[in-house]
Amino acid sequence: MADKDYLTERIKYLSDSLKLACVFLIAIGGGTMSLLLGELSTIKVLPVTCGIGSIVVLVAYILTLDRKIRGLIKDLKNV
Repeated sequence: MADKDYLTERIKYLSDSLKLACVFLIAIGGGTMSLLLGELSTIKVLPVTCGIGSIVVLVAYILTLDRKIRGLIKDLKNV
């Protein structure tokens, strides 16, 4: 029974992390797009580059979390 409780709590924690990462992705993506819509000057290049890098990292993190959650759900079905 403890294993089942652990798996359900782990799934809840990871799904909350997934939701938070999606909110960050929307916020950073929106900010980066707003910088790209204006005239691109040398001052804006660094924030845009950091924003795009952050988007790539967040997408990779979201995909990893999704894979972990799906694996835990399979494990929960087997318990």
